[in-house]
Amino acid sequence: DQLLKNMPEELEAALAQKAKLIGPGDLPATLSPAQRHTALGFQAKGLEFTKAQAKGTDLSPLLIAPEVLHSRPKSLRAGTKFQILMDKLDGSLPKKEEIKFLGFGLAPGAASGPDSLGRELVLSFLHEGQKVEVQLPDPDAAASAAAGAKGLRKATPGNKMEVPTVVPGEMLSYAVKVGDKLTKGQILCVLESMKMEMKIPVPDELDGLVVKALPCQGRTKEAQGDILAPGDLMVELQEK
Repeated sequence: DQLLKNMPEELEAALAQKAKLIGPGDLPATLSPAQRHTALGFQAKGLEFTKAQAKGTDLSPLLIAPEVLHSRPKSLRAGTKFQILMDKLDGSLPKKEEIKFLGFGLAPGAASGPDSLGRELVLSFLHEGQKVEVQLPDPDAAASAAAGAKGLRKATPGNKMEVPTVVPGEMLSYAVKVGDKLTKGQILCVLESMKMEMKIPVPDELDGLVVKALPCQGRTKEAQGDILAPGDLMVELQEK
């Protein structure tokens, strides 16, 4: 009760939502003191946050290291140091711990070849003098596999009539249609990459060309858009 009195603005916002006020009796007994503080202070969103932590699906502790969480896949430099919040086993407040990233490597085995869609990466970290390795699917291989499953193909290098994907992401929508004559600077399509919408403009060298085909599927209410990897064919063009 004292906690709620100390957070009048959060309490007012919670009441304005016309939702049931979450009190101490509504919290799972397994929550740590820090999680109880979060749930009571931020109400429904706070409780949702603590449940996500329990399931291991929440990455927000890494928000104190945004260059790690939001950087382009496989771009973190070896030697980078960052901090994360680690829960204490005794239920006390989380503590900041320094982690050093040592680098990427390929997992051993038949699936680790450069052309394998099933290859996996080994990420190496240093924490308190101990080396920790984490093995994860290669995001480039996963994107290529998804593209192959949907029938996407790579743009031919050097062929300006085949516009390749530069930034990996989900195709949200095209801003042009088949038969349109392109003008430099106009929006060609919209992708979602790293949770951000990116408008892809028509480069100068494609000015005046005509859209021949739009091979990718955009996002709809029922389905996700095509997931594109660098080099995937995004737009096919022809002379006017």
